[in-house]
Amino acid sequence: MGFDHELNYTPPVPLVVQNEAPALTPPPETGDVMAPSGCGLYWKMTEQGREWFSDECGPISSIWHTALVNQSTLLLAMVKEAEFQYLEAEIRKRKTEDKHRKIMDDINASFLPPEILEQTRK
Repeated sequence: MGFDHELNYTPPVPLVVQNEAPALTPPPETGDVMAPSGCGLYWKMTEQGREWFSDECGPISSIWHTALVNQSTLLLAMVKEAEFQYLEAEIRKRKTEDKHRKIMDDINASFLPPEILEQTRK
């Protein structure tokens, strides 16, 4: 391949690649998996799309149908819910910290001189 000493071009040998992809089987019409929470997650195909069910709240109930809600919308809802839960937990944490700070201020007020008490509040 390339040039020889007399500057005669030799074309490269064509590379033949055998691209044999493994056979794909379609997903099952119905099925179930165990969720990390210990609950069952079930699915079945309908004429419109796939419907998902869970037994997390007791009886098996529908939680999502692909014909009704796009998966990106569902994913965004889950991300926003996680964000809201974080903010709510942070607000509860700060309220608790404020209560503890007030209790400590009350305790310190009864034992510390006023000038030292002011330094602890800064």
